[in-house]
Amino acid sequence: MADSCASIPPWCRPTFIIRPNNTLLWDVVRVVTRLVGRLAEALGRRRIKGFRDRTRSARRRMLEIQRMTTRQRQEQQTGTYRELIGIAEEVLQSARMVLEEYPQDAWQRYDRRHGDRGNAQGDRALL
Repeated sequence: MADSCASIPPWCRPTFIIRPNNTLLWDVVRVVTRLVGRLAEALGRRRIKGFRDRTRSARRRMLEIQRMTTRQRQEQQTGTYRELIGIAEEVLQSARMVLEEYPQDAWQRYDRRHGDRGNAQGDRALL
């Protein structure tokens, strides 16, 4: 039975799914906020209306979870985690609204200005 996966192609084999932790959630907030900031820069604006920069509050929650003792984790981790998840969901929802508000022409300007910084199409795929 140990060789039952031998005939299955590698891309079809089951893999473990990583559950999000506090640093991954903070990274989502940080990266999405950075991408929306770059779009605002490409449009010649200081910021995008309706998008709030929540990196400080997300970082604060992430560090709060990191610094908890074992006893504090048992008592307080769930509430702080829910706050961090709520912040990440809010940022993603706002980013989706930005994508709807600023379609292709804005992203093409972003592509031209930031072509040397990386794959702008890949950046859009994150959102």
